[in-house]
Amino acid sequence: MRSLAADDGRSSTAGVLGAATLLGLWAAWLTLARVPVYEQSASARVEVGRAVYPVETSEAGRVAVNRMRLGLVVQPDDVLLELDVRAEELQRSETQTRLDAIEPQLMALRAQLAAGDRALAEGAREHQASLRVARARLQESRALAANARAEAVRAERLQGLGHGAAADSERARAQAESQTAAAEALAIELTRLEYDGRSRESARRGDLARLRGDVARLEGDRATLQASLATLTNSTARRVIRAPVAGRLGSLVELRPGSVVTVGQRLATVVPDGELRVVGEFAPTAALGRVRAGQTARLRLDGFPWAQWGMVSARVRTVGAEAREGAVRVELALVGRGETRIPLEHGLPGSVEVEVERVSPAVLLLRAAGQLVSRDEAP
Repeated sequence: MRSLAADDGRSSTAGVLGAATLLGLWAAWLTLARVPVYEQSASARVEVGRAVYPVETSEAGRVAVNRMRLGLVVQPDDVLLELDVRAEELQRSETQTRLDAIEPQLMALRAQLAAGDRALAEGAREHQASLRVARARLQESRALAANARAEAVRAERLQGLGHGAAADSERARAQAESQTAAAEALAIELTRLEYDGRSRESARRGDLARLRGDVARLEGDRATLQASLATLTNSTARRVIRAPVAGRLGSLVELRPGSVVTVGQRLATVVPDGELRVVGEFAPTAALGRVRAGQTARLRLDGFPWAQWGMVSARVRTVGAEAREGAVRVELALVGRGETRIPLEHGLPGSVEVEVERVSPAVLLLRAAGQLVSRDEAP
């Protein structure tokens, strides 16, 4: 009773006031504070902004020389791998030998063609000259025959009038017949000359046609061999694998001399120089409508524990418009690379967290309560 009488209520009042103050502060923090909300990617990877170029084979064969090694810095057209080209070189040498043998044959045939054309032209001129001579002789012979016939007619008239002898008439008639026969012989000779000329010209043209056929055949063979040689040269060149761009070999297949490669086989990848970026794969429910360009993010790398190395700041650059293979692609730019000790390079895996909003703790409690109720109500 004395204790109750001594208690004036001051300590109880102080306790109640303290509890009320704490409760008010907690309520104020619950409603007024702002907590960042992050969406985390299923996976992420540091990549070069430019595309990575594959090194592939365009010909099958056995490896003769392999100059590739991981991390090798290359320039465009640097030789990375050489395939065995001995069979192609032998075939190429044989084709070149056959091609070299065709040119002298073509030169000889063209010389024969030129000589044949000249002989044809000269023969035609000679034939025309012979024909002109034969026609002139025929014309002369016909004139003499006509004159002889006229003399025979006069001799017969004189004999009929009694002014000439019969012998003179007979001699004139014989002379006319002889001149006429000579003219007919010359006409036959002219016909023979025309026929012989045409025959010789036809034979020469036939020879020239055969020569032109031989030239065309050899030229066709030459074109075929040249095409085969170009194909072999191209095939030989394609058996030398070169770097497509400047950069560094990021991955490669272990190959030794004698190893067999197939057409289209990927041998290595060239990572070009360029700005690094982060590519994250997000679940559609986490990214679509929530992750937007300009949002801040942070990158955690699997090989560098964040407690020791920290995280790398980033900023959302682009967000995929739709999901592909169950994930939405999000590209982020690295921010403040100089502030991290992590040696960033192409291919580093990890995960990325994007700050999608800032809400009060009360909102987070309400969302958590709603999720619990939804799970409880689910069948």
